[in-house]
Amino acid sequence: MNSIGSSAKKSIDLYLIAGQSNAAGYSTVSDLEAAYRWAPELKSGFSHVHYAGNARSDPAGARYAYVENREFGWCQAALGFGVRNDSYIGPEAGMAKALSQTYNSETGRHAGMIKFTHGGTSLLDSRANGNRHGNWVSPSYAKDLGVEFSDRVPTGGLYRGLLEEVRRQVEALYGYGGFTEFRLKGLYWMQGEGNRMFLSEYRKAFTYWANDIRKDLTAMIRGITGGDACGAEELPIFVGTISATFSLENIDTEAELNRPFIEMQKNLEKTVPNCFTVDNSEYAMCRWDADKNEAVVLGTDRCHWNQADMLEIGENVGKAMMAAGVGKA
Repeated sequence: MNSIGSSAKKSIDLYLIAGQSNAAGYSTVSDLEAAYRWAPELKSGFSHVHYAGNARSDPAGARYAYVENREFGWCQAALGFGVRNDSYIGPEAGMAKALSQTYNSETGRHAGMIKFTHGGTSLLDSRANGNRHGNWVSPSYAKDLGVEFSDRVPTGGLYRGLLEEVRRQVEALYGYGGFTEFRLKGLYWMQGEGNRMFLSEYRKAFTYWANDIRKDLTAMIRGITGGDACGAEELPIFVGTISATFSLENIDTEAELNRPFIEMQKNLEKTVPNCFTVDNSEYAMCRWDADKNEAVVLGTDRCHWNQADMLEIGENVGKAMMAAGVGKA
């Protein structure tokens, strides 16, 4: 994958990706040629859409032992930025296709995606669900809970990790990309599968999270630029809903657990300013077979979308961002 050339002396619009496994990219590339037919640039790289970031995961059997980091410096957006190896993808692939309609050689505009994600993690402060390596709890939510928020504890570890990832990649734009200015344009938040049973608490935690991430990004970016927040104050946040058929355990999982959570996610935009919904709910991961009394897997597995759906979902995210006007010059 080609690095951003030092001759690219233009401004760049930045789009952030955060969340758990369906943001990290656990969808396997099952048909490489089909992906290249869908978007040929996924093979060679999009000339004006760039990527950097970390898709983190816990190795099977070692969930609480260590973390696998899949870190990329700035390069052209292409296929294969999911977890483990190039055979996995997240929403960034489809997003790149959608963004390329605005950011291309004809317009001369550049976009960059910065991803920081970790599979199997929580927005809430449960000690389960991967919290040995941290969770997404924000400072104000931690204060509300009366728990410590510092580098000494897992609480908020991923929240702090996201800020650090953005800081490092923004600074790298100056040092390696040749860009002299940037704007933060949007953030895609794909998370919640492990918190489905806590609707009210999730709503509260996310409201804190959205307010805090804007405030802390603003302070951090101003520190880098010497004063300009570059759009962080009112950063648009795009909430991706979970699948209605995520991890079907029985015939009632969809109606009693998944869909109530999806409805809560859709209503977040009514209470959180500059928040939008990307409805992923009807992209099926499973189908319940009543005759066999079991779930039939339609995704990569029962918890993650397949290749075609993940590509389309990512494209939907990019289109939603453009439709909301965040791609305007």
